[in-house]
Amino acid sequence: MFEAYADESGIHGDAQVCIVCGYVGGDGQWRCLETEWSQILASYHVQDFHAKEFWTRKPTGKLTGQYKHLSPNQGFRLIRDLVNIVLVKKVHLIGGAVNIEDFNSLTEKERKFITGGLTGDGNKWVSSGAPSKPYFLPFQSCLVESINWTPSGQKVGIAFDQQKQYMKRAIETYRESYLVLDDEMSKKMDLIVFAERHEAAGLQLADLSAYLWYRYRTGKFNSEQEEILHSLSVKGDRLTSFNKEAFDTILGRLPTEVRRSLREKQSHR
Repeated sequence: MFEAYADESGIHGDAQVCIVCGYVGGDGQWRCLETEWSQILASYHVQDFHAKEFWTRKPTGKLTGQYKHLSPNQGFRLIRDLVNIVLVKKVHLIGGAVNIEDFNSLTEKERKFITGGLTGDGNKWVSSGAPSKPYFLPFQSCLVESINWTPSGQKVGIAFDQQKQYMKRAIETYRESYLVLDDEMSKKMDLIVFAERHEAAGLQLADLSAYLWYRYRTGKFNSEQEEILHSLSVKGDRLTSFNKEAFDTILGRLPTEVRRSLREKQSHR
């Protein structure tokens, strides 16, 4: 059995980039990671890891919240110790980053299509996709990449950090994936769940990854965050980029008539 854990960053209204990413690996790898992750947190007298809270600092540089008893040096050692666990486990980065300006430059039909919209007889939309929500592009990337990492004959379950904003549509998209993926891929799909971050080390790792990649893609890095992301990236893992060039490639693979139809502006009556 394989397991994937994912989280998002950049779903607020003025975001320039939307990230959904996490990690996938065998359940044995995750059980080892969870044990070691919990032991490290306990050794620093911390309950769980939350990147935004961890990097919220006072003007003096002191840590805040559940990390306020740690000095900056101790905080850095904590994050380094957690990252070192990940580097020796067979877990792999999944997910993507959407350039929101490029996404919004597409027609509504194009955005429907790339966020999971399906057409039936007469090219009528039988599933609307999510043309106003770029979240669902990297969400689908997480699904497909987690399946691709899963060996034949095994299944993969995927857990996302609990959030009500997109959960209902996300579950619908997951179910609709059975209609568009080939048999070999759909046979690997197990459950999708939404859970609280504190319930799983995998979700805390996904939170760390989504936070760092968002900071990187928006140029809001500090030197400590840059070093940590560089360490996480030594395996060669990279996020899938969804920008104008990627959209041209994706849509360019479609038959000419379909491509022309999607380019047409949506009519509103």
